[in-house]
Formats: sequence, C-alpha cells, structure tokens
Amino acid sequence: MKKIARWRYFAATCMYAFSMTLSPLANAAIQDEEQDLEDWQTSEIEKLVEVVSGTIRGNIVHTDNPFTVAPDFLKGGDNLTYVPYRVTLDPSQLSGSSLVGYVFVIPHTDDVVDGDGNLIDPELELDDRNLPEATFEDLYFIDLSDAPDGEPIQLSRAFTAGGGVFDVYVAISESLGEDADDGDREDVVVMMSKTQVEVPDFWNGELQTSSILMAAAIEPLASPLSEEEQAENPYTLGTTRITPKTDENYTQNDELSLIMLVYNAGSTRDEKPDLTIEYNFHKRTADGQEEYFNQTSPQAFNDQTLPPGFDMSAGHQIVAGQSVPLGSFPVADYRLEILITDNEGGSNLTQNVNFSILDE
Repeated sequence: MKKIARWRYFAATCMYAFSMTLSPLANAAIQDEEQDLEDWQTSEIEKLVEVVSGTIRGNIVHTDNPFTVAPDFLKGGDNLTYVPYRVTLDPSQLSGSSLVGYVFVIPHTDDVVDGDGNLIDPELELDDRNLPEATFEDLYFIDLSDAPDGEPIQLSRAFTAGGGVFDVYVAISESLGEDADDGDREDVVVMMSKTQVEVPDFWNGELQTSSILMAAAIEPLASPLSEEEQAENPYTLGTTRITPKTDENYTQNDELSLIMLVYNAGSTRDEKPDLTIEYNFHKRTADGQEEYFNQTSPQAFNDQTLPPGFDMSAGHQIVAGQSVPLGSFPVADYRLEILITDNEGGSNLTQNVNFSILDE
C-alpha cells in the first residue's frame, strides 16, 4: 500500500486550499430569477413549478421517482450545511440535449402548511404560490450535448440548509429552446423526484466528518471557481475539484480513493489537532459473515505532521483519506472501517465505507 504516503502529501498540501467554510450558495428566489429570463424560459420553468406545487398540495400524486437524488454533506458557512447532490437520469427518458431543472427544499412535515403555519387548501389553483417558505430554491438550464451516448446522465447541484430533516423536490424536463411552439412545450413531460434528506448539524461542537467522498478523480485548480462555475461544479472544494464515483464497484486494476474532512476536533495551544485515523478492511464471506483482511498505515494529524502554519482558528481544514490500489484484493464485498481518535479532545468516531471488487 505504498500510495498512502502520496495521499498524505496530497492531504497536507490541500489543507490551505480549503477555506474555513464553503461559500454558501445564494438562495435563488424564483421571482428574482424570472426577471432575467426570456419568455420561453419562464414558460418552461412555470411548468416545473406547477408540478412541484401540485405535489406539495397533494393534487398530484407520484408513486415512484423517475431518477435518483444522492446527497453528500459538508460544513458550510453561517451555521449551515453544504449539500452537494448527484442526480442520475436514464438517457432513454430524454430525446433532446437540453434540460431545465427546478429545486425546492422545505422542512419536512406531514402537514402541508404555508410560511405562516396555516394549513394549505389542496383545492388552491396550482399557479398560486402560497407555499411553505422555501429553505432553498433554484433553477437551471443544462446543455447535455457533451454527455456520453448511452450512459446514465449525471447532474450535480447543491443547496444549503441548517441541520434537520427536509423534503427536496427536484423537477426536470427537456428544454425545447426559444424556437419551439407553445403547443410542443405544453406536451413536454415533467419528471419529479421527492427525497427526504436528513441534514447533519456540523456546528454542534461534536467530533464529526463530512460525507466520505468516493472519488473517481481529484484535480487541482489554478484558482477558485466563480459563483456560477461553483454552482455547476458543486464538488469543487476551494481549488480542488472532485469527481464523485457513481457506484461502489471496482476492479483489481482500480484504486479506492476516499476523501473526507474532520470537524470539531480538539485543538492544542498552538491551534493544531491531535488526531489518529486508522483504516481497517474487512472482507465479507460467502455465508454473510466478515473477516479481517488488512489495514493501511494510520494517519496522524498533529504538530509533528502538519505544516508549521497550520492553524485551526484560521479555518484550516483537516483533510484525510486514502488512495489504495486494489490489485491485492480478491473479488469480494468489503467494509472499510475508519476509526478516528481525537487524542486532544478525548473523543472518537467510527465511519464505514462499503465497496465491492468485481471481475473485469
């Protein structure tokens, strides 16, 4: 497992690239966005809003989700959590190369209420926006002309929210462009997914980690992205762009690359942590049991291993992870147990990652 040293070097060098918190995305109010939209764009967006509105009121019932929404969680700004998420869409559901999307996030509730807590009449007209106050609302147009033919379509966006349980409504349809007839636009099918998402609170002072990101690629950038570029590349952290892996399957020719951030660790008088992180691999046997397989060298984050200028009070992040070649792993299912010990704060945490090695 010689590549652990290379990963540790990467982790050390990117700590300063990650700011104390991720720049929170501005909550895009649909009313403000419409002022900058052309008529045909407004027409396409309104149709998505109607479907989301009707679903919230109970006038439209969805029995299944036409695509998946997979969220990840990182510490954001202003006591919020940054939630990048991946949408996976079957290309057979589309005939064109352009999409329009609408996202509406509200606190989860079993009752449908407006922003004042009043129950909403399900008979209200769909174009009446007397809806619960949005925690986050966004819209976007996406060009898919460069998407690989025949492969699942992967879209990434993000929202911000405080800790709690939220209902995330994502509505997507084909965008026909400005030259389409209004009748054709009316016939476009709207796909909508409602996902209940439990957002962790990373600001409570307890030892925690971000989501453990399984990376297909990690790319350093020369400079931070603009706000628009960040919205289109939500898995970019500072000047490090991460391409998430879309599944948990690998071959023996692959590497298992993981990245995570550790939050709320205790600090010394020099504002440095004292963490030990262990990585233990367990193989699942044919009878469904587990047996220990191997481990990599523990990672230490302390005043001996961190750069002299590392300062938790200045917002420098603890970035950990592994990049492990899988050539010695037999074909099987595995569980990676990650043990995080905060030697300074006196607490510990265990995280688990499941993955599989398949035949080529």
